[in-house]
Amino acid sequence: MEAVEAGDALALARAIVRVDSRNPTLAPGGPGENAVARTLCEILEGWGFNVQVLEVAPGRVSVR
Repeated sequence: MEAVEAGDALALARAIVRVDSRNPTLAPGGPGENAVARTLCEILEGWGFNVQVLEVAPGRVSVR
């Protein structure tokens, strides 16, 4: 993952859009949200935010 300068919303959007997060119930073989959620957390933590990944359903995650 390339570095995302703090506060650069466009670079943040580019970084998370690059991550394959297709819903496996809609796209067979789709990886789900895990990788994109973890990428988002990593970036936001680097910006100083306190965030966490929560499993909201089996195999389904959300960032808080």
